[in-house]
Amino acid sequence: MPCRSSNNSTAEFQECIDVLLVYEIIQSFGLTHIIMIGGDFNKTCMLVTSNNKRSKYISEFINESKLKTQNVGKTFIHSNGSDCSAIDYSLYPEHFSDNILHLRRLEITSNISDHYPVCANIKFSFSMKTKQDFKSNNGQTVRKINWHKIDKDLYKQVISDELDKCDFTINDPLEIDKAVTNINTAVTRALTTIAPPPKGKKRKPKLKFMTHNIYLAIKAKKNAFCEWKINGRPEIATNPLRLNKKQTTYELRKLCRVEKANLRITERQQLIDARTMDSKLFYQLIKKQRGKLNRFIDELQVGESSLKGDNNILEGWKTHFANLAKGSDPMNFDQDYFELVDAKYRQIIQICLVAYNHEEVTADELKKSCIS
Repeated sequence: MPCRSSNNSTAEFQECIDVLLVYEIIQSFGLTHIIMIGGDFNKTCMLVTSNNKRSKYISEFINESKLKTQNVGKTFIHSNGSDCSAIDYSLYPEHFSDNILHLRRLEITSNISDHYPVCANIKFSFSMKTKQDFKSNNGQTVRKINWHKIDKDLYKQVISDELDKCDFTINDPLEIDKAVTNINTAVTRALTTIAPPPKGKKRKPKLKFMTHNIYLAIKAKKNAFCEWKINGRPEIATNPLRLNKKQTTYELRKLCRVEKANLRITERQQLIDARTMDSKLFYQLIKKQRGKLNRFIDELQVGESSLKGDNNILEGWKTHFANLAKGSDPMNFDQDYFELVDAKYRQIIQICLVAYNHEEVTADELKKSCIS
């Protein structure tokens, strides 16, 4: 608050209370907020003298605004080093008095100011906004515009073009709202055109299983990351905190891989046991293993044809395997090498035919062989 260094100090003091405190704070936010005012008032708020206009005016302000304060002792230190007056206060609403747990003057030896700091312990609870409160009418999340990434000249040009399309002719006071709506619409369209679309955040996949060992590994990983972050995020490879963070991450991933493998082995063993012991459970497990594939209709794609029905599918399989049996001339096949190999193959067959001595079997030898 203004001090008494000028001839108009009283008028400045009253104007500061009227404009700043009463109008800007009390009247604007008094119905929706709990208002606390703290600082150097340059006048005592506890003792009112009839011949002091500043003291009387601030006392009237406190009474009209239904505010309250507490005496914490002398808070101003004279240049000679002695405490001389109490001019620092914390004002709060009367109905909020039960939530003021303690209001005291702090004795700090390292304080070099000519004022003692005043500390207020407050009991207060507030509720966070839900996700629905951050949604606009069209269901999109309202995000703050990053003006550092926007071409401001282009933004001005787009706004100018949008405003040129609007009709601001006002013949009736009721048309003022329409004009304001047109301006808001123009600004919104300009921002939509210029601002880059928000990037969606990729959510990490959740664990499909949880064991006590994995829980302990997650806890150890979080503690290691917290210690690394508190100590300035050191990036030196040999730093113990960084090594501990990497080691706990490795242990967690290792446990997750082991648990996933054990789960896969258990499911397979359960499937094998159910095949011989419980046919109903066996088919349930088969259906679960197939997942979404069990909802697909019977359909076979052969070339450019899509075949449905048992008979058509059988014919499709015949056509498919018949096409596989047909010879083809692939573009990337080495034909010269193939002819060389084929020539060697024929040469080997010819040598075998010439060198092989075929002995004919007589009828008597065949009869003896059958009898024996």
